Amino acid sequence: SLIYMDAANVAYLKHKQLHQAEVRFKRAAVLDPENQRCRQRLVKLYMQQKRFAEAAEICRQLCQLNPNSATYHLNTGMILAKLRRFDAADEAMRKAARLAPGNASIRRVREQLRRQAGIDLSREIK
Repeated sequence: SLIYMDAANVAYLKHKQLHQAEVRFKRAAVLDPENQRCRQRLVKLYMQQKRFAEAAEICRQLCQLNPNSATYHLNTGMILAKLRRFDAADEAMRKAARLAPGNASIRRVREQLRRQAGIDLSREIK
């Protein structure tokens, strides 16, 4: 999978060949199902192309690979919010807040999402 990651990085970073990079990152993910880095790169690639549904699916995979990552849950929530899936986004952000209870930025992002979605902010954020 390292060969595919290297090829994808060259295609993506140096030549902006997004399709080729995507193919290689996906291949790396198949060859190494535990590889989080190739999935992180896929999320970045999809977000740049505004392919939010695909980015959300890869984030779901990242959360399964590393369920204790507040960052992965937060990113999932932000992407789900872009898809206007506010309940699922709030749940992902709730998980992020539980994993990193002292993280003020997670709380701010979650409060912003809840305002955007019209979720009652008087309820305690847990």
